[in-house]
Amino acid sequence: MWIAALAAAAVLALGAGAAAGQGGFGGDGGGVHEPAVDALDAEGVLAGTGCGADRFCPDDPVRRWTAAVWIVRARGEGPSGPTIRFSDVDAGEWWAPYVERLAELGVSEGCAARPARYCPDEPVPRGQMAAFLVRAFRLEEGPPAGFADAAGHPHTRSIDALAAAGVTLGCGSAPLRFCPDDPVTRGQMASFLARVLGLPAPDEERFTAAAVGGGHACAIDAGGGLSCWGDNRVGQSSPPSGEFTAVAAGESHSCALRAGGKVLCWGGGEHLQSSPPSGEFTAVAAGGFHSCAVDADEIAVCWGDNGVGQAAPPIGGFGSVSAGWAHTCGIRSGGGSVDCWGDNRHGQSEGRPGRFTAVAAGGFHTCGIKGGRAVCWGANDLGQSDAPPGYFTAVAAGGSHSCGVSSSGGRVICWGGGAEGQLDAPSGVFTSVAARGSHSCAIRIDRSAVCWGGARPERPAGPFISVSAGGSHSCGIRGDGSAVCWGEDGAGQSGAPSWIFWLASAGGSHSCGVRSDRSAACWGRGRQSFAPSGSFTAVDAGWEHSCGVRSDGSAACWGSNAQGQLDAPAGRFLDVAAGRDHSCGVRSDGSAVCWGEDAGRLLDAPPGVFTSVTAGVEHTCGLLAGGAVSCWGSNGAARLLDAPSGAFTAVEAGYHHTCGLRADGGLVCWGRTPIAPPPAGVVVEARMSATMETSR
Repeated sequence: MWIAALAAAAVLALGAGAAAGQGGFGGDGGGVHEPAVDALDAEGVLAGTGCGADRFCPDDPVRRWTAAVWIVRARGEGPSGPTIRFSDVDAGEWWAPYVERLAELGVSEGCAARPARYCPDEPVPRGQMAAFLVRAFRLEEGPPAGFADAAGHPHTRSIDALAAAGVTLGCGSAPLRFCPDDPVTRGQMASFLARVLGLPAPDEERFTAAAVGGGHACAIDAGGGLSCWGDNRVGQSSPPSGEFTAVAAGESHSCALRAGGKVLCWGGGEHLQSSPPSGEFTAVAAGGFHSCAVDADEIAVCWGDNGVGQAAPPIGGFGSVSAGWAHTCGIRSGGGSVDCWGDNRHGQSEGRPGRFTAVAAGGFHTCGIKGGRAVCWGANDLGQSDAPPGYFTAVAAGGSHSCGVSSSGGRVICWGGGAEGQLDAPSGVFTSVAARGSHSCAIRIDRSAVCWGGARPERPAGPFISVSAGGSHSCGIRGDGSAVCWGEDGAGQSGAPSWIFWLASAGGSHSCGVRSDRSAACWGRGRQSFAPSGSFTAVDAGWEHSCGVRSDGSAACWGSNAQGQLDAPAGRFLDVAAGRDHSCGVRSDGSAVCWGEDAGRLLDAPPGVFTSVTAGVEHTCGLLAGGAVSCWGSNGAARLLDAPSGAFTAVEAGYHHTCGLRADGGLVCWGRTPIAPPPAGVVVEARMSATMETSR
């Protein structure tokens, strides 16, 4: 195909000039677009177009002259001759020949004809950007993409072609939008170009360390920030912000070591395992219901459950510690021998002489590395203490299995019980491994994290263009259009099919999405999972029913109709929302209308011009054209209707709470008290829940 050949030629041509783009943009990176920015910069596309020393400014709009430089270079072309046809382009500017070359290629004829002008400092709208890319890379025409705001736009055909090529998924999903008249940002333009060229833009986040808990996991990213995922019933997956150097995960709590040596813990605290002492520490460990650390004087300090002595370390110096279910082990700072304390019913707390470089305390066994070889002791009912021959650089001990990183090729090798996939280590070159219970996680040499085994806390790869939170599961759409769900899966609601989606919505015990061919698809429990045929532009999954907007603008609902929540009125709609027993929509004239259960005046939609609507259990909120949020229904003790003032760009209602994204990027939530502490950066208005649906 012509575009593939052009992309290959462009990358080859750019390789020779890669030196011009070396140095990177360490000042501000590119945020979610950083992989694309790095890839283009490595190829020399961005050379000389930064916004300052070592800065890229991904959120600034792309100027027309900048777009000319990037597109010409991305094609593998060089600048044109000295003659410039545009009266407002100074021939003395270094980028002027690129503007001229863009015109020679037929990509742009300028912004005015008499006299010929290019408007070099004007921002590039997203619709115009689509036209530039389609012309520059000869993208093939595609079917209507279904963007509600692109119908009848001068650049509709280019927008459809861009979507068909997989370069864009739009700017919003309820309803599906492209925002053709909004300026394209520098970060967005970088991602669009990288996708067109097929340049590498890794999806995985990069990590330096990982820790596995009872039903959750945590990791430290390349910048020192913490990420946790999995079970969060007591807040064990809600880490604090800041820069950290080490992390540990226990059964239902987590601990981490700040760059300055302070230990912070969060999550379960019934045994005070999340209440660390003050002081400066060099290492930290989290066990079943206890925690330990090594202070600046190499003294081991433990806190939490001490029922069998697991939190009572012996005197003397330690270089590191590892906490298991009910025992703890450490490597002595002098000769490197291992000392253990706590539960010893299986011999797991028996010390070991010799010089160890690593130790890992598991459920009822312990493993270490001595002389480069793995050695284990304690419980061995499933072979978890039968370490294989060979040399290892890292070792981990789970409940009934153990894993190590081989010195030969960096492979992860696991042994012991494998009934839940504990031994099915993924391929690749790894630097570290962690295990607990029946699951494991490891860090590859490229710093991506991967987990395996039973009841493992899956962390889906990102970045995501949108995410949706349901009753006890969540779904998201990745940049490549694939859908991924995680959390409760008892009804199959997290088993997203392998199609390309434009959007996804997580409901009570089911999920729905709109596929790339505009058909609706649902999975999970009940009649609400049987989507009707036809073409859709939006879909929303409620508690036991779902609703969508068809391509002709009509609303359709399916599933339970106990309260008439499926009886959508006639007319054309821009958006729909499915709650527990009621539904609401925004008509084409911007008015809101609701149907179904009328408890607490749920159906009394206020007047006004709305752009979107979202439904909870007994309340509904909508985003007005001016950016204000209006809510109606039952207020209750949680004060669900007391939306904060100000301008918002998005709003989403949970079952007993609501969250909104302010125009300045701030996140505000109101409603019922959270199960877990809110993440850093969330402003609490009244009483708030940390479970939310958001999009990016």
